[in-house]
Amino acid sequence: MQFLKDWIITIDFDEGRLDFLPPRTAKQPEWGKNIPFEYGSTGIPRVHATLGKDIESSFAVDTGDSGTGNIDEAFLMLLVGLNEARMTGIDKNMTLSGPHSSDAARLSRLTIGSFRHENLRFTGGKQDDLGLRYLSRYRVTIDFQNRQLYLAEGK
Repeated sequence: MQFLKDWIITIDFDEGRLDFLPPRTAKQPEWGKNIPFEYGSTGIPRVHATLGKDIESSFAVDTGDSGTGNIDEAFLMLLVGLNEARMTGIDKNMTLSGPHSSDAARLSRLTIGSFRHENLRFTGGKQDDLGLRYLSRYRVTIDFQNRQLYLAEGK
């Protein structure tokens, strides 16, 4: 949302807190490690990621996605073919436009900044994005003006 770009936002999932900080707030040590981001064509922050051993992509930071995230359907099939993901079934859910099914898979590895995860479950989608189930591992701070995402380990 355009108006959020004037704020620094901290989401503390463990404490159930959402804080809006003034844009000129100095970086705090408790924000954790910074990960630069770029704005995608839709204006949504996108972070650089490495999938598997060395496959590069960028993921939208999607706080509206309740899952771990999505991977573009064709890209997901490529990852499966390269043995960097394995199919686990079909994910069925209800959306505002009705029932929806998508492929579900587990990634061999996902690395964002210095954070590395193995065996995360993603679903096929229209784009690569990280959802709340991924983000909730951390205390998340987004500095929109300086294009920095900060992640701090949760409790």
